[in-house]
Amino acid sequence: MFALTAGALAIAYIQIPGLSLGTVVAAGGALFLGGMAPDLDEPGAQFWQRIPAGAGTILGKVVAPVFGSHRFVTHSAAGLAILGWLVFKILEASEGFLVVDGVVVWWAFIFGAASHLAADMLTREGVPLLWPLPVKFGFPPIKALRVTTGSWAEKVVFVALAAADLWLIKSKYEVFAGFFGNLG
Repeated sequence: MFALTAGALAIAYIQIPGLSLGTVVAAGGALFLGGMAPDLDEPGAQFWQRIPAGAGTILGKVVAPVFGSHRFVTHSAAGLAILGWLVFKILEASEGFLVVDGVVVWWAFIFGAASHLAADMLTREGVPLLWPLPVKFGFPPIKALRVTTGSWAEKVVFVALAAADLWLIKSKYEVFAGFFGNLG
């Protein structure tokens, strides 16, 4: 949900040049994948479960240990940089046959991944933003005021974000209509 909110905020407040439909679709996919990417360090994560025929379970068990435990490297600024570099290299390698604006797609991935870190900062566990330093950051700074993953409070945050997204789209309707109406 945070990735969707990040995308909506980008459309509403950042001057995005005219984009092709392909770029918007690829950026939407990158936003979605970026929102799941920090959980590559967890073998049972949604990212791995979405790969069909049990291959995701196997890949998750192979790849996850590379990143250490959950909320470790991939939940840090260094992890964001590593994931961003990998996506940049993939986009760079596909320049000849992928007819999209790779810069927009890359930024969408970064927005998605950063929004995941922001969401996890709201939980009691926090995130090790300055990994390898053993300090976890969260908001609010008082751990007792943060939500527990999977709790009713997390569901309230989810509903509040959905309501904020709807309000943003309603209040910036002309911007969204112009953005999607000008896809070429």
